[in-house]
Amino acid sequence: MTHDPLNTYRPCVKCTITRIIMFMAVSFFIMAMIFLQPAQAVALAAKLPSPAVIGGGIVVLAMLEFLRRLWVHSKRAS
Repeated sequence: MTHDPLNTYRPCVKCTITRIIMFMAVSFFIMAMIFLQPAQAVALAAKLPSPAVIGGGIVVLAMLEFLRRLWVHSKRAS
């Protein structure tokens, strides 16, 4: 069975733009953490949510992406 290059997953424009914006935001945040004084960086980091909340958000986003791909696949199959 050969791989069909035309049937590969291609994210929509909105998804691509969202990913680029998120990448830029995280990059700017990391640069700010590097350039700020340690006390300011600690104060900024204290405002972040807990790791459990961040992990839960990642799980929810992954689940939504899985369901979206499953829905797209079921639409193509029918």
